[in-house]
Amino acid sequence: MQFAWNALPECAATVGAFPTRGGGGVLKLVNVNIIRLKDNSGLVLFISIPHYVMDGVGYCAFVNRWAEVCNWMRSGLPTADLPNRTYSFNRSIIAQSMPEKQTFLYPAMQKIYNTPRYIGSIMAKLSPELRGDILVGSNCHVDATGRLFHISRLSLNKLRDSVSTGTSCGKQFSDNDILTALISHVISCAVHECANKPIKNEIMKTAAKRICRCLVKKPSEFLTMLVLDIRPRLKGLKQAQYTGNCVT
Repeated sequence: MQFAWNALPECAATVGAFPTRGGGGVLKLVNVNIIRLKDNSGLVLFISIPHYVMDGVGYCAFVNRWAEVCNWMRSGLPTADLPNRTYSFNRSIIAQSMPEKQTFLYPAMQKIYNTPRYIGSIMAKLSPELRGDILVGSNCHVDATGRLFHISRLSLNKLRDSVSTGTSCGKQFSDNDILTALISHVISCAVHECANKPIKNEIMKTAAKRICRCLVKKPSEFLTMLVLDIRPRLKGLKQAQYTGNCVT
């Protein structure tokens, strides 16, 4: 059975991608919105946790632990017998787990971290509450549509074989190589289409786009950045059940 988003009323999801103020005007570390379906047939949970609190692994650990406690309570078993789970937010574990031999950053990536960003510098000086207000407000003017792609194992193998046979050096490509190339192609096509798409009857969007063009220098090369969990590559993080930020 597929879930139909249009079955929910408009503005049902009161939590979004960016942290927002709570009822007292204070920024909350966790925002939870619960919608109970008609005739008590079920409920929908919207959970938002800012990225500076934890990443996706920590988010899933929080939700899974919540579900585990609820199932335990519903089963009627004594709460004293509930298994204990230990998690760590100590970021010093990352430094302790770093290997002695390290590879230098790709020049384009190093340039991203070392080049001053005017907008980023200004946003960093703002209070978390004001920064959240600006991000939430500006996100309302972003005309973006998400897409989900499914690539079968058979199609992935065929594409990798066709690419491998076209190389003279006999280089073998991994699944990550092929997927990264596909994602880069999709993003580049989307960026090109958006750059040439005219903006109609949207004064705020037009002004924001022109300001960004003035403040942000046009890159000399196309760089695709993918989210990567480095936990499997650093020994000690899994044993410590580190649930803080560990995504690059």
